[in-house]
Amino acid sequence: MQQLFARLTRKKTWMYITLGLFTATLLFVVVWQLPKPQKKVVEVLLAPSDTAEKDSTRAYFESTLHDLGLIAGSIYGTVSISPDKRYLVASAENTLTGAETFYFDFEKKDAESVMQDYFFGVPAFSPNYIAFPYNGLFLKDTTTGDKIKIADNALVPERPMFSPDGLSLLYSTKDGLVLYTLATGEKKNISTNENDKPLYWYNNSRGFIFSRTTDDELYQLVEYTLKDSTEHVFSFVIEGKPTQLRMDQNEKNAFLVTNDGESRFYLYLAFATGELTKVGQEDIYARGTVDYFHETIMKRQDCYAILYSPTGETKTSFALPHADGASCPYATLISANEVLYEVRDVVGASSMYRYEDGKSETLLFERTKEKKDFVFGLSSDRTLITLSRGDHFVFYSL
Repeated sequence: MQQLFARLTRKKTWMYITLGLFTATLLFVVVWQLPKPQKKVVEVLLAPSDTAEKDSTRAYFESTLHDLGLIAGSIYGTVSISPDKRYLVASAENTLTGAETFYFDFEKKDAESVMQDYFFGVPAFSPNYIAFPYNGLFLKDTTTGDKIKIADNALVPERPMFSPDGLSLLYSTKDGLVLYTLATGEKKNISTNENDKPLYWYNNSRGFIFSRTTDDELYQLVEYTLKDSTEHVFSFVIEGKPTQLRMDQNEKNAFLVTNDGESRFYLYLAFATGELTKVGQEDIYARGTVDYFHETIMKRQDCYAILYSPTGETKTSFALPHADGASCPYATLISANEVLYEVRDVVGASSMYRYEDGKSETLLFERTKEKKDFVFGLSSDRTLITLSRGDHFVFYSL
Protein backbone atom coordinates (compact mmCIF):
# COMPACT_ATOMS: atom_id res chain seq x y z
CA MET A 1 0.00 0.00 0.00
CA GLN A 2 2.85 2.34 0.85
CA GLN A 3 4.54 1.53 -2.48
CA LEU A 4 1.34 2.34 -4.39
CA PHE A 5 0.97 5.65 -2.53
CA ALA A 6 4.59 6.46 -3.27
CA ARG A 7 4.10 5.84 -7.00
CA LEU A 8 0.99 8.02 -7.13
CA THR A 9 2.85 10.92 -5.49
CA ARG A 10 5.53 10.92 -8.15
CA LYS A 11 5.32 13.78 -10.64
CA LYS A 12 5.97 11.55 -13.68
CA THR A 13 3.05 9.22 -12.77
CA TRP A 14 0.58 12.13 -12.70
CA MET A 15 1.95 13.30 -16.00
CA TYR A 16 1.15 9.90 -17.57
CA ILE A 17 -2.34 9.88 -16.07
CA THR A 18 -3.04 13.41 -17.32
CA LEU A 19 -1.74 12.57 -20.80
CA GLY A 20 -3.90 9.44 -20.92
CA LEU A 21 -7.03 11.32 -19.90
CA PHE A 22 -6.32 14.05 -22.46
CA THR A 23 -5.81 11.47 -25.24
CA ALA A 24 -9.04 9.64 -24.35
CA THR A 25 -10.99 12.92 -24.27
CA LEU A 26 -9.52 14.00 -27.61
CA LEU A 27 -10.36 10.63 -29.18
CA PHE A 28 -13.94 10.82 -27.88
CA VAL A 29 -14.39 14.33 -29.32
CA VAL A 30 -12.99 13.29 -32.72
CA VAL A 31 -15.24 10.21 -32.92
CA TRP A 32 -18.25 12.26 -31.81
CA GLN A 33 -17.64 14.77 -34.59
CA LEU A 34 -17.42 12.13 -37.32
CA PRO A 35 -20.39 12.12 -39.75
CA LYS A 36 -23.02 9.60 -38.69
CA PRO A 37 -25.41 7.70 -40.98
CA GLN A 38 -28.63 9.67 -41.03
CA LYS A 39 -32.00 8.36 -42.15
CA LYS A 40 -33.43 11.11 -44.28
CA VAL A 41 -37.00 12.17 -43.68
CA VAL A 42 -38.55 12.38 -47.12
CA GLU A 43 -41.99 13.13 -48.46
CA VAL A 44 -42.82 10.06 -50.48
CA LEU A 45 -44.38 10.82 -53.84
CA LEU A 46 -44.18 14.54 -53.15
CA ALA A 47 -40.51 15.38 -53.66
CA PRO A 48 -39.51 15.90 -57.30
CA SER A 49 -36.57 13.74 -58.34
CA ASP A 50 -33.50 14.91 -60.20
CA THR A 51 -34.18 12.55 -63.09
CA ALA A 52 -37.74 13.36 -64.06
CA GLU A 53 -39.89 16.38 -64.62
CA LYS A 54 -43.04 17.08 -62.61
CA ASP A 55 -46.34 18.20 -64.03
CA SER A 56 -49.66 19.18 -62.47
CA THR A 57 -51.05 15.66 -62.15
CA ARG A 58 -48.14 13.37 -61.35
CA ALA A 59 -45.52 13.32 -58.63
CA TYR A 60 -42.10 11.73 -58.36
CA PHE A 61 -39.88 10.57 -55.56
CA GLU A 62 -36.36 9.19 -55.76
CA SER A 63 -34.31 7.62 -52.99
CA THR A 64 -31.24 5.46 -52.39
CA LEU A 65 -31.01 2.54 -49.99
CA HIS A 66 -28.77 4.67 -47.74
CA ASP A 67 -31.48 7.35 -47.62
CA LEU A 68 -33.82 4.71 -46.23
CA GLY A 69 -31.38 3.77 -43.46
CA LEU A 70 -30.32 0.51 -45.15
CA ILE A 71 -26.96 -0.87 -46.22
CA ALA A 72 -25.91 0.64 -49.54
CA GLY A 73 -26.19 -1.85 -52.39
CA SER A 74 -27.97 -2.73 -55.63
CA ILE A 75 -31.60 -3.81 -55.90
CA TYR A 76 -31.82 -7.44 -56.97
CA GLY A 77 -34.67 -9.65 -58.14
CA THR A 78 -38.24 -8.38 -57.96
CA VAL A 79 -40.04 -5.57 -56.17
CA SER A 80 -43.46 -6.16 -54.57
CA ILE A 81 -45.97 -3.45 -53.62
CA SER A 82 -48.87 -4.07 -51.24
CA PRO A 83 -52.42 -3.69 -52.63
CA ASP A 84 -53.03 -0.65 -50.40
CA LYS A 85 -49.72 0.83 -51.65
CA ARG A 86 -48.39 1.24 -48.13
CA TYR A 87 -45.55 -1.31 -48.21
CA LEU A 88 -42.81 -2.26 -50.62
CA VAL A 89 -40.65 -5.40 -50.33
CA ALA A 90 -37.35 -5.84 -52.17
CA SER A 91 -33.91 -7.44 -51.88
CA ALA A 92 -30.50 -5.87 -52.45
CA GLU A 93 -26.98 -7.18 -52.73
CA ASN A 94 -24.16 -5.43 -50.90
CA THR A 95 -20.53 -5.94 -49.91
CA LEU A 96 -21.15 -5.89 -46.14
CA THR A 97 -23.65 -8.71 -45.53
CA GLY A 98 -23.91 -10.10 -49.07
CA ALA A 99 -27.67 -9.61 -49.30
CA GLU A 100 -30.54 -7.95 -47.47
CA THR A 101 -34.30 -8.11 -47.81
CA PHE A 102 -36.29 -5.20 -46.45
CA TYR A 103 -39.69 -3.55 -46.48
CA PHE A 104 -40.46 0.13 -46.84
CA ASP A 105 -43.46 1.75 -45.15
CA PHE A 106 -44.80 4.66 -47.22
CA GLU A 107 -46.83 6.05 -44.31
CA LYS A 108 -44.02 6.02 -41.76
CA LYS A 109 -41.46 6.88 -44.45
CA ASP A 110 -39.25 4.25 -42.89
CA ALA A 111 -37.51 1.05 -43.98
CA GLU A 112 -36.67 -2.04 -41.94
CA SER A 113 -34.48 -5.03 -42.68
CA VAL A 114 -36.24 -8.40 -42.62
CA MET A 115 -33.44 -10.88 -43.35
CA GLN A 116 -29.81 -10.91 -44.40
CA ASP A 117 -30.51 -12.90 -47.53
CA TYR A 118 -32.24 -12.70 -50.89
CA PHE A 119 -35.98 -13.27 -51.08
CA PHE A 120 -37.23 -14.61 -54.41
CA GLY A 121 -40.77 -15.51 -53.38
CA VAL A 122 -43.94 -13.47 -53.46
CA PRO A 123 -44.89 -11.87 -50.12
CA ALA A 124 -48.47 -11.41 -48.95
CA PHE A 125 -49.67 -8.17 -47.38
CA SER A 126 -52.28 -7.15 -44.82
CA PRO A 127 -52.64 -3.82 -42.99
CA ASN A 128 -50.47 -5.03 -40.07
CA TYR A 129 -48.55 -8.06 -41.38
CA ILE A 130 -46.33 -9.19 -44.24
CA ALA A 131 -46.05 -12.93 -44.87
CA PHE A 132 -42.78 -14.30 -46.24
CA PRO A 133 -42.53 -17.88 -47.56
CA TYR A 134 -38.82 -18.28 -46.80
CA ASN A 135 -37.29 -21.32 -45.02
CA GLY A 136 -40.83 -21.98 -43.86
CA LEU A 137 -43.43 -19.28 -43.49
CA PHE A 138 -43.15 -16.34 -41.12
CA LEU A 139 -45.13 -13.20 -40.40
CA LYS A 140 -43.59 -9.79 -39.93
CA ASP A 141 -45.69 -7.61 -37.63
CA THR A 142 -45.25 -4.12 -39.08
CA THR A 143 -46.68 -2.53 -35.92
CA THR A 144 -44.44 -4.16 -33.29
CA GLY A 145 -41.58 -5.31 -35.52
CA ASP A 146 -41.93 -8.91 -34.26
CA LYS A 147 -41.30 -11.85 -36.59
CA ILE A 148 -43.35 -15.02 -36.02
CA LYS A 149 -42.68 -18.36 -37.70
CA ILE A 150 -45.96 -20.18 -38.33
CA ALA A 151 -44.86 -23.08 -40.58
CA ASP A 152 -41.64 -25.07 -40.79
CA ASN A 153 -39.67 -25.49 -43.99
CA ALA A 154 -40.40 -29.24 -43.96
CA LEU A 155 -44.04 -28.47 -44.76
CA VAL A 156 -43.01 -26.55 -47.91
CA PRO A 157 -45.43 -23.66 -47.27
CA GLU A 158 -46.29 -21.63 -50.38
CA ARG A 159 -48.62 -18.96 -51.74
CA PRO A 160 -49.70 -17.13 -48.58
CA MET A 161 -52.84 -15.02 -49.11
CA PHE A 162 -54.45 -12.76 -46.51
CA SER A 163 -58.22 -12.43 -46.44
CA PRO A 164 -59.39 -8.91 -47.41
CA ASP A 165 -60.60 -8.28 -43.83
CA GLY A 166 -57.08 -9.05 -42.56
CA LEU A 167 -58.27 -11.71 -40.11
CA SER A 168 -57.00 -14.88 -41.78
CA LEU A 169 -54.05 -16.17 -43.78
CA LEU A 170 -54.44 -18.99 -46.29
CA TYR A 171 -51.45 -20.97 -47.55
CA SER A 172 -50.59 -24.33 -49.09
CA THR A 173 -48.28 -27.04 -47.76
CA LYS A 174 -47.29 -30.54 -48.83
CA ASP A 175 -50.10 -31.73 -46.55
CA GLY A 176 -52.77 -29.50 -48.11
CA LEU A 177 -54.30 -26.07 -47.53
CA VAL A 178 -54.09 -24.40 -44.11
CA LEU A 179 -56.16 -21.49 -42.79
CA TYR A 180 -54.39 -19.49 -40.05
CA THR A 181 -56.32 -17.14 -37.74
CA LEU A 182 -54.16 -14.13 -36.93
CA ALA A 183 -55.85 -13.19 -33.64
CA THR A 184 -55.53 -16.63 -32.02
CA GLY A 185 -52.82 -18.42 -34.01
CA GLU A 186 -55.26 -21.28 -34.69
CA LYS A 187 -54.55 -23.44 -37.76
CA LYS A 188 -57.30 -25.25 -39.63
CA ASN A 189 -56.57 -27.89 -42.28
CA ILE A 190 -58.83 -27.15 -45.24
CA SER A 191 -57.70 -30.06 -47.42
CA THR A 192 -55.18 -32.90 -47.49
CA ASN A 193 -54.19 -32.70 -51.15
CA GLU A 194 -50.66 -31.34 -51.62
CA ASN A 195 -51.55 -30.02 -55.09
CA ASP A 196 -54.33 -27.76 -53.80
CA LYS A 197 -53.17 -24.14 -54.31
CA PRO A 198 -54.94 -20.94 -53.19
CA LEU A 199 -55.83 -18.49 -55.95
CA TYR A 200 -58.36 -15.89 -54.80
CA TRP A 201 -60.16 -14.51 -51.73
CA TYR A 202 -63.64 -13.08 -52.23
CA ASN A 203 -63.85 -9.36 -51.47
CA ASN A 204 -66.13 -9.85 -48.46
CA SER A 205 -63.84 -12.61 -47.07
CA ARG A 206 -66.73 -15.11 -47.12
CA GLY A 207 -64.50 -17.69 -48.79
CA PHE A 208 -61.88 -18.35 -51.42
CA ILE A 209 -61.11 -20.23 -54.63
CA PHE A 210 -58.30 -22.75 -54.99
CA SER A 211 -57.08 -25.13 -57.70
CA ARG A 212 -57.08 -28.93 -57.45
CA THR A 213 -55.66 -31.61 -59.72
CA THR A 214 -57.88 -34.36 -61.13
CA ASP A 215 -57.00 -38.01 -61.68
CA ASP A 216 -56.28 -37.34 -65.37
CA GLU A 217 -53.81 -34.54 -64.47
CA LEU A 218 -56.14 -31.72 -65.39
CA TYR A 219 -57.17 -28.96 -62.99
CA GLN A 220 -60.39 -27.82 -61.36
CA LEU A 221 -61.35 -24.63 -59.56
CA VAL A 222 -62.95 -25.16 -56.15
CA GLU A 223 -64.84 -22.61 -54.04
CA TYR A 224 -64.61 -22.93 -50.25
CA THR A 225 -67.12 -21.12 -48.00
CA LEU A 226 -65.98 -20.32 -44.47
CA LYS A 227 -69.41 -20.14 -42.83
CA ASP A 228 -70.36 -23.76 -43.41
CA SER A 229 -66.96 -25.21 -44.48
CA THR A 230 -68.36 -26.46 -47.80
CA GLU A 231 -66.78 -26.92 -51.20
CA HIS A 232 -68.23 -26.24 -54.63
CA VAL A 233 -66.45 -27.45 -57.78
CA PHE A 234 -66.82 -25.21 -60.83
CA SER A 235 -67.46 -26.84 -64.20
CA PHE A 236 -64.29 -25.54 -65.88
CA VAL A 237 -61.79 -28.19 -67.01
CA ILE A 238 -58.41 -26.53 -67.17
CA GLU A 239 -55.24 -27.58 -68.93
CA GLY A 240 -52.02 -26.31 -67.33
CA LYS A 241 -51.29 -25.47 -63.71
CA PRO A 242 -53.24 -22.39 -62.52
CA THR A 243 -50.97 -19.66 -61.14
CA GLN A 244 -53.11 -16.49 -61.04
CA LEU A 245 -56.82 -15.74 -60.87
CA ARG A 246 -58.04 -12.16 -61.22
CA MET A 247 -61.73 -11.45 -60.82
CA ASP A 248 -63.56 -8.48 -62.23
CA GLN A 249 -65.11 -5.96 -59.84
CA ASN A 250 -68.41 -7.87 -59.66
CA GLU A 251 -66.64 -11.22 -59.15
CA LYS A 252 -68.61 -12.77 -62.01
CA ASN A 253 -65.83 -13.17 -64.59
CA ALA A 254 -62.08 -13.64 -64.29
CA PHE A 255 -58.78 -14.05 -66.05
CA LEU A 256 -56.91 -17.25 -65.21
CA VAL A 257 -53.21 -17.74 -65.97
CA THR A 258 -51.88 -21.30 -66.27
CA ASN A 259 -48.69 -22.93 -67.47
CA ASP A 260 -47.73 -26.42 -68.59
CA GLY A 261 -43.96 -26.05 -68.13
CA GLU A 262 -43.40 -24.69 -71.63
CA SER A 263 -46.17 -22.19 -72.34
CA ARG A 264 -48.20 -19.73 -70.31
CA PHE A 265 -51.93 -19.62 -71.13
CA TYR A 266 -54.38 -16.78 -70.51
CA LEU A 267 -58.00 -17.87 -70.06
CA TYR A 268 -61.19 -15.86 -69.62
CA LEU A 269 -63.77 -17.47 -67.33
CA ALA A 270 -67.48 -16.67 -67.18
CA PHE A 271 -68.66 -18.18 -63.87
CA ALA A 272 -72.38 -17.76 -64.59
CA THR A 273 -72.30 -19.82 -67.79
CA GLY A 274 -69.24 -22.00 -67.17
CA GLU A 275 -67.72 -20.78 -70.43
CA LEU A 276 -63.92 -20.79 -70.79
CA THR A 277 -62.20 -18.82 -73.57
CA LYS A 278 -58.49 -19.02 -74.39
CA VAL A 279 -57.37 -15.45 -75.04
CA GLY A 280 -53.58 -15.68 -75.22
CA GLN A 281 -50.47 -17.81 -75.04
CA GLU A 282 -46.76 -17.07 -74.64
CA ASP A 283 -43.51 -18.84 -73.92
CA ILE A 284 -42.93 -19.07 -70.15
CA TYR A 285 -39.58 -17.28 -70.54
CA ALA A 286 -41.17 -14.37 -72.40
CA ARG A 287 -42.14 -11.22 -70.53
CA GLY A 288 -45.09 -9.01 -71.22
CA THR A 289 -46.21 -10.41 -74.58
CA VAL A 290 -49.70 -10.90 -73.15
CA ASP A 291 -51.30 -8.77 -70.45
CA TYR A 292 -54.78 -8.17 -69.09
CA PHE A 293 -56.31 -5.51 -66.88
CA HIS A 294 -60.00 -5.28 -66.03
CA GLU A 295 -61.76 -6.03 -69.34
CA THR A 296 -58.86 -5.29 -71.69
CA ILE A 297 -56.36 -7.77 -73.11
CA MET A 298 -53.07 -6.81 -74.74
CA LYS A 299 -51.14 -9.01 -77.12
CA ARG A 300 -47.76 -7.75 -78.13
CA GLN A 301 -45.02 -8.70 -80.56
CA ASP A 302 -42.03 -6.62 -79.49
CA CYS A 303 -43.14 -3.01 -80.12
CA TYR A 304 -46.46 -3.77 -81.81
CA ALA A 305 -49.55 -4.08 -79.58
CA ILE A 306 -53.20 -5.07 -80.04
CA LEU A 307 -55.82 -4.26 -77.40
CA TYR A 308 -59.09 -6.18 -77.48
CA SER A 309 -61.95 -7.34 -75.30
CA PRO A 310 -62.48 -10.86 -73.89
CA THR A 311 -65.15 -11.45 -76.56
CA GLY A 312 -62.48 -11.08 -79.24
CA GLU A 313 -63.50 -7.62 -80.43
CA THR A 314 -60.41 -5.56 -81.32
CA LYS A 315 -60.36 -2.20 -79.56
CA THR A 316 -57.23 -0.76 -81.16
CA SER A 317 -53.84 -1.72 -82.53
CA PHE A 318 -50.69 0.36 -82.74
CA ALA A 319 -46.93 0.36 -82.80
CA LEU A 320 -45.35 1.64 -79.59
CA PRO A 321 -43.16 4.59 -80.64
CA HIS A 322 -39.51 3.56 -81.00
CA ALA A 323 -36.50 4.22 -83.18
CA ASP A 324 -35.21 1.83 -85.84
CA GLY A 325 -33.27 -1.04 -84.29
CA ALA A 326 -34.73 -0.48 -80.80
CA SER A 327 -36.73 -3.12 -78.94
CA CYS A 328 -39.53 -3.08 -76.36
CA PRO A 329 -38.59 -5.67 -73.71
CA TYR A 330 -41.31 -4.67 -71.24
CA ALA A 331 -44.88 -3.44 -71.60
CA THR A 332 -47.94 -3.56 -69.37
CA LEU A 333 -51.45 -2.17 -69.36
CA ILE A 334 -52.16 0.54 -66.80
CA SER A 335 -55.75 1.21 -67.89
CA ALA A 336 -58.17 0.12 -70.57
CA ASN A 337 -56.30 2.16 -73.20
CA GLU A 338 -52.89 3.05 -71.74
CA VAL A 339 -49.62 1.14 -71.93
CA LEU A 340 -46.50 1.55 -69.83
CA TYR A 341 -43.48 0.34 -71.77
CA GLU A 342 -39.69 0.34 -72.03
CA VAL A 343 -37.72 1.09 -75.18
CA ARG A 344 -34.15 -0.20 -75.37
CA ASP A 345 -31.94 1.24 -78.08
CA VAL A 346 -29.19 -0.52 -80.04
CA VAL A 347 -26.43 0.48 -77.59
CA GLY A 348 -28.31 -0.72 -74.49
CA ALA A 349 -29.75 2.50 -73.04
CA SER A 350 -33.46 2.47 -72.26
CA SER A 351 -36.39 4.76 -71.52
CA MET A 352 -39.78 4.27 -69.86
CA TYR A 353 -42.84 5.75 -71.54
CA ARG A 354 -46.55 6.06 -70.91
CA TYR A 355 -48.55 5.71 -74.12
CA GLU A 356 -52.18 6.84 -74.02
CA ASP A 357 -54.92 5.96 -76.51
CA GLY A 358 -52.35 4.94 -79.09
CA LYS A 359 -51.79 8.64 -79.73
CA SER A 360 -49.84 10.55 -77.10
CA GLU A 361 -46.61 9.56 -75.39
CA THR A 362 -45.02 10.76 -72.12
CA LEU A 363 -41.39 10.10 -71.17
CA LEU A 364 -41.09 8.99 -67.56
CA PHE A 365 -37.51 7.82 -66.96
CA GLU A 366 -34.27 7.23 -68.80
CA ARG A 367 -31.35 4.88 -68.16
CA THR A 368 -27.95 5.16 -69.82
CA LYS A 369 -26.20 2.02 -71.05
CA GLU A 370 -23.66 2.27 -68.20
CA LYS A 371 -26.35 1.93 -65.52
CA LYS A 372 -27.96 -1.32 -64.45
CA ASP A 373 -31.26 -2.49 -65.92
CA PHE A 374 -34.54 -1.34 -64.45
CA VAL A 375 -36.18 -3.61 -61.87
CA PHE A 376 -39.94 -3.06 -61.90
CA GLY A 377 -42.66 -3.11 -59.27
CA LEU A 378 -46.27 -2.23 -60.02
CA SER A 379 -49.18 -1.92 -57.60
CA SER A 380 -52.16 -4.21 -58.21
CA ASP A 381 -54.36 -1.27 -59.25
CA ARG A 382 -51.54 -0.09 -61.54
CA THR A 383 -51.43 3.45 -60.19
CA LEU A 384 -47.97 3.29 -58.59
CA ILE A 385 -44.79 2.06 -60.20
CA THR A 386 -41.35 1.73 -58.68
CA LEU A 387 -38.23 1.25 -60.73
CA SER A 388 -34.77 0.64 -59.38
CA ARG A 389 -31.50 1.35 -61.11
CA GLY A 390 -28.68 -0.05 -59.02
CA ASP A 391 -29.06 1.50 -55.57
CA HIS A 392 -31.73 4.02 -56.62
CA PHE A 393 -35.48 3.67 -56.18
CA VAL A 394 -37.73 5.84 -58.28
CA PHE A 395 -41.42 5.97 -57.36
CA TYR A 396 -43.87 7.35 -59.85
CA SER A 397 -47.58 7.94 -59.25
CA LEU A 398 -49.48 7.02 -62.38
